[in-house]
Amino acid sequence: MGYSKISVYLACPRCFKDLNFEDQQIVCSNRHVFPIIEGVPHLLIDVQDKGAVQTAELYGRLWKKNNYSVMGTAPSTWHFDKIQEVLPHPVIHGHVGVEIGCGSGYDTYLLAKKYPNVTFLSFDISEGVFTAKMLTQGFPNVFLFRASALNIPIKTKSCDFVYSYGVLHHLPDPYRGFKESVRILKPGSPFSLYLYEKHESSFWKAKAIQVVSWLRKLTSSFSPKTLEILAMVFSPFVVVFFSWPAQILRRFHCTQRIAQRIPFNFGTGLFSVRGDLYDRFGAPYEYRFSRGDLMGWYQSVQCEDPFFGKMKDSAGWVTSARTSSKGVC
Repeated sequence: MGYSKISVYLACPRCFKDLNFEDQQIVCSNRHVFPIIEGVPHLLIDVQDKGAVQTAELYGRLWKKNNYSVMGTAPSTWHFDKIQEVLPHPVIHGHVGVEIGCGSGYDTYLLAKKYPNVTFLSFDISEGVFTAKMLTQGFPNVFLFRASALNIPIKTKSCDFVYSYGVLHHLPDPYRGFKESVRILKPGSPFSLYLYEKHESSFWKAKAIQVVSWLRKLTSSFSPKTLEILAMVFSPFVVVFFSWPAQILRRFHCTQRIAQRIPFNFGTGLFSVRGDLYDRFGAPYEYRFSRGDLMGWYQSVQCEDPFFGKMKDSAGWVTSARTSSKGVC
């Protein structure tokens, strides 16, 4: 894939020195060595946090299960399309951008196809990068690597945009991940995020979150295989008692607001929420944010033009801002 072409953007996650590609490994000027495994640079460091390790294992298994490249098909739309419908400005900006948490690579694939003149630096902490590699092989504008959002191996102020869907709220330290996202952007560049909401204004959603948080103390210790089984078993019950009633209420103008407040209102088929249940009950870390929380983030690094919106079929924030045009972030 010619990773040497993007070495100008990459930096050692340990010391931020330049990286050089040598045979099947990567070496920085301070002689920190990183392997290249199955064609994917591994730039992970200090992943000793038990929760982070568990997160990588949990989602690695999920992305392998949802492997469109193996099945010979690829989705026609994915998360990016839904976010772009909400945002008032283009997510893709300039010539080089970063996707934080590429998962199995669905967004990576669609973005590379839609924007052939844009270089995408996409990474994930899990083995989902191998699935993404299979899906995006043949795209000369995609460069995948394995890394953590807490130690992004990209040079400061070197990229034109950042895009991330549902990643920062699963980090041990979401704010640190946010600051890393801002650090790698050029002055005046946009970042676009999807993050879980606290739902402080919705009584039923707030109560549901309390119940889920209590259950997560138990379920987050389960093995990924056990979680898969439980998600499959309980998905029909969630759809019947939450999703379908919400769909019925959504048909009437006077009850649409009630429908939006019902947990899992986006489910369709009986097993359509099994992935969400697997995610919701299995992830070791799950943080939620109010608008005020995120505004505090933006103000702390002097970001400009903050935006907050919602997707029709997902409960969470679609939010964006720009790094300071003065370059002080």
